[in-house]
Amino acid sequence: MKKNKKKLFNRENKEKIYTKARALERESNITLISTSVAIVSFFLLIYVHNSITTNYVAATQFLSVIEVILLLASVVCAAVAIWKKKSFLWEYAIFGIVLTIAYYLLENGAAGIPGLVKDTGDTFTVTPLAMKLSAILTSKHIIYFLWAVNVLYCIYAIVIHSLKYSKIKKGNN
Repeated sequence: MKKNKKKLFNRENKEKIYTKARALERESNITLISTSVAIVSFFLLIYVHNSITTNYVAATQFLSVIEVILLLASVVCAAVAIWKKKSFLWEYAIFGIVLTIAYYLLENGAAGIPGLVKDTGDTFTVTPLAMKLSAILTSKHIIYFLWAVNVLYCIYAIVIHSLKYSKIKKGNN
């Protein structure tokens, strides 16, 4: 009887150790992916910043492609998060949507916001709100916003995933 209990306890203990190791590896991989996403986003922003400052017209074509890619990636991440019940994918979906909106505004400015500029046949009517927003939504301000979002996301990813990793490591489960 004691031998069976010892074997059972030993098997349960091994399963706990294995499960904990899997959880630690999973969280470590998520941290690696999150920081990689932030680094790729930094490099993309460096390229966009350089192209916007040197040739805005050529950069708008590239921005359109980036917006579509980011939007599709965000939708795919959200769909997989819902379908497979993987909550960590929401982080990437939200980050992608924020970048998509910011790059869209970088390309179009206040004129890109629906309802602010109206086509009245031969001319365009600009609303007073569009005039106020156009002073705020300059390329320089949007690029600063993108830098801030990238830095904050990188800090968020490292801190949150490190805390989760530490919690798993300290826990008995």
